[in-house]
Amino acid sequence: MKYSRFLNGSTRLLRRTKALPLLAVFAASCAVAQPLSDGERVFIGGNVFGAQAPEDSRAIQTFGDDLIRFAVAPGEQWARDNRKGSNAERAELFSHDKIRFGEETSVSFAVRIEEMDSSPGRKHALLFQLHGPNRTEMPGVEGFAPPPFDMRVRRGQIHFVVRSGALDRGEDGDRVIATVPLEYGSWSSYRFDVGLGDEASGYVDIWKDGVQIAAYEGPVGYDVGGGRHYWKFGIYQFGRRNTPSVVDFGQVSLNSRGYLLQHEKDIVSSK
Repeated sequence: MKYSRFLNGSTRLLRRTKALPLLAVFAASCAVAQPLSDGERVFIGGNVFGAQAPEDSRAIQTFGDDLIRFAVAPGEQWARDNRKGSNAERAELFSHDKIRFGEETSVSFAVRIEEMDSSPGRKHALLFQLHGPNRTEMPGVEGFAPPPFDMRVRRGQIHFVVRSGALDRGEDGDRVIATVPLEYGSWSSYRFDVGLGDEASGYVDIWKDGVQIAAYEGPVGYDVGGGRHYWKFGIYQFGRRNTPSVVDFGQVSLNSRGYLLQHEKDIVSSK
């Protein structure tokens, strides 16, 4: 481990292992739900996020200034997935901020899984992922579609998976760097610190409820020139379920910029 990496890692650990203040009471009990339609933008701590959601107005809803609920009913699909013939079901928010290979990024949030079928035989569902780069940014280049880092639900557990690759060697295999039990109906806090890089510089540090559960060092992300990565969160599941999936996120903070939630239309109307 490089000396500078050790110092930075120690500083991060001291500063960030304190647990997030979990949301003990669901904010919907005292706040009015505001739906987010497909393509609509929302600001989270000043970061711009866009919605990818089915037609149902309940697919993505915000409550107050720090809580977002994602819900996908069986068979509900984002219009683009439906046109492509994909069996994916999703309700997600994606960040407009892009991270290049060689850069660092971090995110923190509280999450509560209300309902999700993760029984044997069901394919996994992604809750949080570092996506990209998009194929449109790499003309003539195939592959590099799987996210270089994701938080997924499968068979009653939550797995944290790292991927990497480069133009000269293609994609590397999956690396599961941590696993925790899946709990329904209770809040947990997480923080991910990610360094996109090669064997010498890449890393992923994960904290759950203030306790570090992963300190991975190795390749993370895709070294493909101009291709860029970005955060996504919500529900993205494969293979249709027989029951709805419902997940709540609270106090999402990207790169420590705060978690104030503001709809674009509310910001415009207040000016």
